[in-house]
Amino acid sequence: MAGQQDRPTVAETAVDDLVQRLERLPPGHPSSPYNQDGTRKPPVTRPADRELPLPDDLDPDAEVPSADSPAKADPDQRSLETQDLARNQPESPDADRRSWSEALPYLKNQWERLQERWPQEQHPQVDRSNDEPGSWRGDSGRTLSARDNTYADAQCDRIAKAEAQITTRVEETERASAGELAGKDYRLKGRDRLKDKMSAELAINADADVDEVVASVHDGVRYTLQYDDAEYTSGVQTDIARMKDQGFELMRLKNFWNDVEYKGINSQWRDRGSGQSFEMQFHTPGSFEAKQITHEAYERLRNPQTTAAESAELHDYQHEASSKIPIPSGASDIPEYP
Repeated sequence: MAGQQDRPTVAETAVDDLVQRLERLPPGHPSSPYNQDGTRKPPVTRPADRELPLPDDLDPDAEVPSADSPAKADPDQRSLETQDLARNQPESPDADRRSWSEALPYLKNQWERLQERWPQEQHPQVDRSNDEPGSWRGDSGRTLSARDNTYADAQCDRIAKAEAQITTRVEETERASAGELAGKDYRLKGRDRLKDKMSAELAINADADVDEVVASVHDGVRYTLQYDDAEYTSGVQTDIARMKDQGFELMRLKNFWNDVEYKGINSQWRDRGSGQSFEMQFHTPGSFEAKQITHEAYERLRNPQTTAAESAELHDYQHEASSKIPIPSGASDIPEYP
């Protein structure tokens, strides 16, 4: 019918209506696009943006992921059902009146509600029955051929060997630091997680060099230095200098203290001796604990099986958790690199 294509679809009309609803929310509300002081919030960081590429890996011609992708849906496109659910939730503790420790039980309760609302059992079970012998397929459905899986295992062994040398020197930094290493038992990324990242890269570019794909996984080894709020800013700056003295080369540093869904600083380094890259995160007790309680939400957002509706609520949850974290004095001013 003539002119029919010019008419907005039902979905478009619903989205427009929803955007208007969000605009009418009071400033400071977790889903409002405005801060308490009336200024507009910065764009939401995608999960992949926390896993920083090294400067040489940035491709100016790379295709930008589509906002229509289920796991990367526009966080402002909330379903009406999501808005109704939010209105029926317990009142969120006010970040200005309550401490992080007081907000934590509420946030844990919210996560339990999200798990009940979006049980993982609803996702289709991964079928491995027809996979090539020796191949690998993760819970996300991503896969590696038998040849690439064998290579991935060899690389995991190499990374584990380099990790032992790096950890010894990182611990020397810790001994002189005002902070302490947190979550050290998880410093080596699990094989399935590393393979999932490899397979995601190869799915985008099947002709990519496997060595380059492995090298692009910069957090195969990762650490966290945690400081009391009062010592955070000076402690981070001092320890960056100490790590350079230990023979580590700073490749990239990203300050997320002004981000709406994640607080902290992520940095990437290269060990000159082994050539292995690794990640160092700098956190306070609050930002580290927030990272821990939102980690599964972050993983779900990376999963291609996650629907747009679930993604919207996961973004809301990360946003709300982040809004409760006190920002140490001067933390937002620590310069990024390069």
